[in-house]
Amino acid sequence: MVDMINGASQNVVVVNPGFDSWDGCTYATPPNTCIGCTATNMRNESFPVFAALLNAVHRGVNVSLLTNDYGTTDCPGMISPLTFLSLAGVNVRFYTSTTYVHAKYQSSDNKRAAVSSVNFSKASCLSNREAGVIIEGPDSQPVLEFMDGIFQQDFDQAYLLQPDQTYSPSDMAIITDTSMIEYTIPAIPPIQPGRYITPTPAPVSGQGKLIASTSPDFADQQIMWDIGNTTQSLTIYMYQVTSTDLCQEIINLNSAGVTINLMVSYRIYDEADCAAAKVCYAQLYNAGLSFMKAPWYYFFSHQKYWIRDSISVGWSTGNWSPTDYPQDGSGVVTFPPFGQNGWFNSNRDFTMYSTNAALISVFQTVYNNDLNDADTWSPQYNIKCGS
Repeated sequence: MVDMINGASQNVVVVNPGFDSWDGCTYATPPNTCIGCTATNMRNESFPVFAALLNAVHRGVNVSLLTNDYGTTDCPGMISPLTFLSLAGVNVRFYTSTTYVHAKYQSSDNKRAAVSSVNFSKASCLSNREAGVIIEGPDSQPVLEFMDGIFQQDFDQAYLLQPDQTYSPSDMAIITDTSMIEYTIPAIPPIQPGRYITPTPAPVSGQGKLIASTSPDFADQQIMWDIGNTTQSLTIYMYQVTSTDLCQEIINLNSAGVTINLMVSYRIYDEADCAAAKVCYAQLYNAGLSFMKAPWYYFFSHQKYWIRDSISVGWSTGNWSPTDYPQDGSGVVTFPPFGQNGWFNSNRDFTMYSTNAALISVFQTVYNNDLNDADTWSPQYNIKCGS
């Protein structure tokens, strides 16, 4: 992520559900409900992406950041990451197109884009299993234009972050200081014996089709087509499966003789999602499916990808959930913004599909190696809920 930002000369686009401080500046300490750190501490924030975005602005790059508004306020005299970035020159806006922006998307100079499962949290970067791809090259330009177009449409509808207080001249001098900020890319935490470490990212070569779709829109139809056309094997490495339709589709494929290789996260943070996943997993188990829980030493196995018949790989910013792949019960694909007539819960996500054999092999290798430390799911050995 940092390399992409550092390599930009004209513009950087960042879309993420949130922007956590790695130093506690986005956490409210009871009984306080506000957040923030001093301007000095915030400028020294240890999340490398924060410094990289500021450095990009300081060298004249146009930086746009789209995220969700969680209704938090900065404590008096304190400042949080988004407010700091905004006052420093980043165009920070809050998403309004549908219910929630769940995409993890980044692009540089409209020539490179990353689509992944990585949230802007310390756990996501250092403790979770995550997955994504950087897309670049002349053949990918139509896909990049499509995704940047979706971003621009959402960004045009979004509203600008407005700081909820004014800051002293000394604080503003720190916030608007255009000198380059040094930062450190943290080392990988201590390794559990036997844990598979993915190699340094390297470009893949070869031919293949590349398809992008965006949720909500027609994403549900696209993924149901992709999975429904599986004839031999379906390998799924997913944070959670909570969609009733996708859960049933897995059962249908298994009944039709398709080999199902499924691995899900050892734990799920949200209690409601965890409960819904347990319902699906019990149904899979009762249908005769044997599947795995990912290694326990990942805080969350948060990746979202699947391989169909060894001929295509799909990866997403969204889970196999009804909010990330929503169905409009009326039969008309309309997803009004939150609070408007006809609204129902739907997220903005990106889903990618590729038939590139080398890329499929990278994803399959991760699955195969993590499988070595996985545990079999059973009603008595269920997934854990919460952090």
